[in-house]
Amino acid sequence: MLEHTNLDTRVESVQEFEHGHLAWGAVGEYTAWRLTAGPGWRYSLHLGPLEGIETCREDHMLFVVAGRMGIRMDSGEELESGPGDAVRIPPGHDAWTVGEDTLVAFGVDPR
Repeated sequence: MLEHTNLDTRVESVQEFEHGHLAWGAVGEYTAWRLTAGPGWRYSLHLGPLEGIETCREDHMLFVVAGRMGIRMDSGEELESGPGDAVRIPPGHDAWTVGEDTLVAFGVDPR
């Protein structure tokens, strides 16, 4: 069976936070999401406190379509990704917008 959602019109939820927002919706056994984050956004400063954690505990598969994203694992490993990059980010990470362009990334996570 085909399943779909539209992150503009059929979202389950939109979480607003300083410098951006996160929209997500269910697609079968997965959650599809879109992160839009302006300059100055950082997970540990703007999303983590809303969830009561410092670094993200989710396992993400994402695709950057605009802007640049910095990622640092709790282990200290770092990566910078940009448009066209597909990235798997295991649990235990911080992320932020690099530079002055708005970051837009789409992802799919298991529910």
